[in-house]
Amino acid sequence: ELPGRPLVYGTTPEFLRCFGVESLDELPELPKNELPEEEISEESKKVDNSDINSLE
Repeated sequence: ELPGRPLVYGTTPEFLRCFGVESLDELPELPKNELPEEEISEESKKVDNSDINSLE
């Protein structure tokens, strides 16, 4: 279990068939994170987690 309980999605054979794709290798690559590491750290500091426990 990871913090924030993120969902993990997979690609099904039905998805590939619907889009006429035979394998995952034919899908485009996901975009790379475009923020420099220091900007990511600064952005994460701005997140307000004070109400995160009230969501449970």
